[in-house]
Amino acid sequence: MAAAEDVAGTTGPLPAILEGKLLKRGSVSWKGRHFVLSESALSYYAKAGEAKSRGDISITGQSRVSDFPKRVHAFQVITGDKSLTVCANSEEEYTEWKDAIKQRIESALKAEDELSG
Repeated sequence: MAAAEDVAGTTGPLPAILEGKLLKRGSVSWKGRHFVLSESALSYYAKAGEAKSRGDISITGQSRVSDFPKRVHAFQVITGDKSLTVCANSEEEYTEWKDAIKQRIESALKAEDELSG
């Protein structure tokens, strides 16, 4: 996998938990992007194999995933005041992505609780 910049700003390979093509909601339209879910972020690229991501959203214990009712198989990932709206190609992909992101949120929350407790 190509090197990617993580949310902390360091560069290095981020092991992918899940990756594949989703539609990303932009200000005007939906565009196909290659998404990579790592331990700490959901990043997207114009195409697979790109070294630098076009954007990302951190996955923390305070992140949440919610349905985006205006489009079938669409959902939002929200962390703080930042959100990312994506759409899967099928019910199966939709469930796979949402479940994987929710698992990362739960793992982050557990790690945060262990650090504070």
